[in-house]
Amino acid sequence: MLNEERVKHMVKLASYETKHGGEDIKVCHYSQKDYVTLNVLFTMGWATLGYLLLVGLLCMTYIEAILDRFSFVAVILTVILVIAIYAGILVANVVFANRFYRRKYMAAKRRTDRYLLDLEILEKLYESEDV
Repeated sequence: MLNEERVKHMVKLASYETKHGGEDIKVCHYSQKDYVTLNVLFTMGWATLGYLLLVGLLCMTYIEAILDRFSFVAVILTVILVIAIYAGILVANVVFANRFYRRKYMAAKRRTDRYLLDLEILEKLYESEDV
């Protein structure tokens, strides 16, 4: 005979496994510090790549105007400005990525802990029925 409470827990567990289970288990294999650091480094890499592509594209587009109108000092000041903008973008990306991945880790950890608690409850329901 089926126990209604046990079936409810099984449905709840199956729902978690299909929605968040795979992702949460991958996330929780890391410590929080390692997970956040790894993803911040990836974010820094992608931000750097995107910025380099953008600056390269702009340089290729306006190279003639840059070389004709700008003096050596103006080019150096422009390079310093480009580096300063890059540093600002990188700092903003690091701050936001750190917050985002820390929250993502904590949410996954909470859901995983709740899942493990539900598994224990289900196990106790099975044990109490066997007795």
